[in-house]
Amino acid sequence: MSLQQVADEYAGSPCDGEWITCLEEYHRYFGPEGDRAEIPYIRPADVGDRIISIAADASIALMADWGTGNNPAFELLRAITDFDPQVLIHLGDIYYSGTPHECRENFLAPVEKMYRKGTDKAVYTLSGNHDMYSGGLGFYELVQSLNPEPKDQGASFFCLRSTDENWQLLALDTGKHDYSPYGVGDALVTIDDDELDWHVKRMEEFQGKTILLSHHQLFSAYSEVGPKLATGKRKATNPHLLRAFNELSAKGEISAWFWGHEHSLSIYQPFEGVQRGRCIGHGAIPVSIKDEIYKPRHDLDHIPELMKNTELGTNGSVWNHGFTLLSFAADTCKAAYYELNNSVPREVFTEEF
Repeated sequence: MSLQQVADEYAGSPCDGEWITCLEEYHRYFGPEGDRAEIPYIRPADVGDRIISIAADASIALMADWGTGNNPAFELLRAITDFDPQVLIHLGDIYYSGTPHECRENFLAPVEKMYRKGTDKAVYTLSGNHDMYSGGLGFYELVQSLNPEPKDQGASFFCLRSTDENWQLLALDTGKHDYSPYGVGDALVTIDDDELDWHVKRMEEFQGKTILLSHHQLFSAYSEVGPKLATGKRKATNPHLLRAFNELSAKGEISAWFWGHEHSLSIYQPFEGVQRGRCIGHGAIPVSIKDEIYKPRHDLDHIPELMKNTELGTNGSVWNHGFTLLSFAADTCKAAYYELNNSVPREVFTEEF
């Protein structure tokens, strides 16, 4: 392996000294005490009952934790482009801090050059914690101009709905309240009440199947997600997001929930009422093979279990990167999960629901 390849693998990893810019941008925007400014969140009242239509037979690529601007990210986008999906959705995190410059250079520029290539394909992105470290300035600038009307996203949350009314994708903003780089490991993220009401209304008016999208995970076997209990154990589930799921699922069928945040692929068995909880945060951040990403935490009250034989492989000194493709046909969705092995996509798992 060449020196450049090693550098590409570890740019953006915890070994990369540029992570300090997260703290610098945070204090530049929020002040020395972290309380000087507010994120320019767009409220549901300003969005109204807006739905973005997608084709009944749409193919959608999902990737998460991708916006590094480095070669692993470019390789992943090239692989996605070869499948020619009609829609591209990023589940959040443009590094290091979602500044306007980073959003342009690490996200928009490669998407335009490598994926859109002069076409009008739709691209959407969610709010992650890294997108908020600079106050969301770059993120909100990006989403306001990412697509022309009527495909424009407009806000940090949105609804994509198939023209045959069989499917909708609800994108939740879980990044708004995770804007401090000092609390990454234990941030109990939540969704604002008026935004949750907006999503509930989308469920009430819709008779088809729903897929949820977010940056943060509802539950995890491998990270701090839930609160500590009096027993000394820790919940594997975020109670705020579980409340949101319960309110939404009471109004209609939720077929799957895709999230990122953890830099790995975790295809879970049913847990907490969620039939398909899917972590797909292995977009471009390198994770050393020395990190035991599939070793469950020892302090959980209940441990979510993976589907058998769905773990990532390794390539060189890091775990493989990857993405997910959704293909819709009438009332069926096929989800195919890919990893890149020496830049070649390999299907890890596929399912229909």
